Amino acid sequence: MIALWNWDEAIRGNKILRAIDAVFAAVRREEAAYQREFGVVPRFRIGVHGGEVVVSEQGDTKRAIGVYGSTINIAARMEEAAKAHDVGCAISGDVAQALSDDERRLQPLGDEQVKGISVEIPIFEYRVDDGRALKRPTRTGSSPRVEIPV
Repeated sequence: MIALWNWDEAIRGNKILRAIDAVFAAVRREEAAYQREFGVVPRFRIGVHGGEVVVSEQGDTKRAIGVYGSTINIAARMEEAAKAHDVGCAISGDVAQALSDDERRLQPLGDEQVKGISVEIPIFEYRVDDGRALKRPTRTGSSPRVEIPV
């Protein structure tokens, strides 16, 4: 799924982070119902990046919306980084830098080379608040480096 936001609105008051919290909290709130109905609880990861995109409507009989650009590529790579680091949400350094300074749930994961981008991208974990007590693992020494396939 791709969510498109107005940049100023997304970062104002860290609304994008509140939305991420709400998505995880909604799934957590419905865990029992998912388990009962489908025998499984959805698990997912989120990758976040911001910037310009190109959006187009495609098709005559079967309409689809296409979203293109390096912003989409980097967001997808952030999702891959979330998986590689076993975290719920990974955010690019550009977005982390634009958010409010008081956000204590953003933790650096390191700079990594990502597919399709020539420079390393700073990546941050956003420690999601889904209504459970947040686990705050301690990190000692330097951050482990994970290579995202190029």
